[in-house]
Amino acid sequence: MQLNYTKINYIDFIKTIIEQNQIIARQKDITISFQQKTNDFIARIDVQKIEQVMNNLLSNSIKYSDAGTDVLLRLSVSGNFFKTEIMDQGQGIPEEDIPKIFNPFQTTRVKSTAKEKSTGLGLAITKKIISEHGGEIYVESEQGKGSNFYFLLPL
Repeated sequence: MQLNYTKINYIDFIKTIIEQNQIIARQKDITISFQQKTNDFIARIDVQKIEQVMNNLLSNSIKYSDAGTDVLLRLSVSGNFFKTEIMDQGQGIPEEDIPKIFNPFQTTRVKSTAKEKSTGLGLAITKKIISEHGGEIYVESEQGKGSNFYFLLPL
C-alpha cells in the first residue's frame, strides 16, 4: 500500500468527516457528537486513507445503531500517539465474533438496523490502513450496549 503523507490539522479534518456523515445519521435519527480532549494538533497522515477509515467506522456505527441513539467521536493524545474513538449505543458485537472482525469477508451475526448491506471487507481494509500508518486498531464491545472502535496513530 502506497501512502501519501500530508500534514493537516487533524481536528478540522475530523469535523469535516463528521459533517459528511451527518446526512446518513440524520436519515436514521442518529446524532454524531464530537469531543476533543486535546487542542488542535498537526497530524501526518495519508488523508484519503484515513478518511476511508473514518467513513467506514462511522458508517458502521450508524448502520448498527437504532434510531434516536448517539454516536460519539472522541479525540485525545497520549504520549507519542493520538487516539481516535468512535463509540456507539448500538447492538454490540458478540464476544466470540470480536477476534475475527478484522479478517477479510468476516461478518458477525449482528444485523444492520435498516437492512444496510455489508461485504465484510471494511474492517479488514481499515486495519491494514492503520497498520501501514504505524498504528493499532482496537474494539471494545458488549452486546446490547454498543461498541467502541478506536485507533492509535503516531504523532
